[in-house]
Amino acid sequence: MTIAPSGTKKTPMKTALIISIFLLNSSLFAAEVYFQGPCKKESFLSAKISGENLTAGDITISALEDSKTEYIGSVGGLNSVIGTPVGLEAIEVLSDTKMRAYGWCYEIDGFQPAAMPDEIILVGDEVVRWFFAYSTYEDGEWKDYCVPSYELKSPYICPE
Repeated sequence: MTIAPSGTKKTPMKTALIISIFLLNSSLFAAEVYFQGPCKKESFLSAKISGENLTAGDITISALEDSKTEYIGSVGGLNSVIGTPVGLEAIEVLSDTKMRAYGWCYEIDGFQPAAMPDEIILVGDEVVRWFFAYSTYEDGEWKDYCVPSYELKSPYICPE
C-alpha cells in the first residue's frame, strides 16, 4: 500500500486510476485555427477544436468541414480555400526573370514549421493560422517565402 503525503492511504488501484485520469486529461486540448484570405488581414474563419492526439492538419480539415467552407486539400496541406487560385493560375509573372507563386501557408503559435500539418501533433492550446501567401522567384533564386498576400494586395490576386 502507498501512503499519500496527506497521510491518507491509497491502494495501488486508486493510484493507477488517478494517474490514468491525469494522463487522459493531459492529452486533451482545445486548439484554435484561423484562416486569413488573400486580400484582408482579418480572419474569414476561426474555430476552436477540442480533442486528443490531433495534428494541425486534423483541426484544419475539421474546421473547414464543420463550417462547410469550400476547399481543396487534405490533412497534409491546402491547395485552395474559398476559391483561391491553384496551378498556373497561382503564378504571377512580373517579368522575364521574376514571378510570384501563391499558395496556402500555416504557422503554429507564430512559427512556420518545416513539416507538413499532418506531421505536427498538437499538445496543448496552440494557435494554428493559415494564410494565403506568395514566394518571389527572381533571377533563378527564391527571394522570400510565405509572405502573406494581404500585405502586398497585388491586383493579380486582389482586383478592386
